[in-house]
Amino acid sequence: NIQENTQTPTVQEESEEEEVDETGVEVKDIELVMSQANVSRAKAVRALKNNNNDIVNAIMELTM
Repeated sequence: NIQENTQTPTVQEESEEEEVDETGVEVKDIELVMSQANVSRAKAVRALKNNNNDIVNAIMELTM
């Protein structure tokens, strides 16, 4: 059982299974954000897009 982050992320909640358009986002960036922020692929992609593919800001958005 994966423990969810108890803080409310600024990204909207979404089904873990939902497909997300990853156009313009590097796979390695998505995987890094997923591992560092402990979030789903969809949340990682959305955070990267919200932050112009800035990995640090995407992780901050998801964890602060």
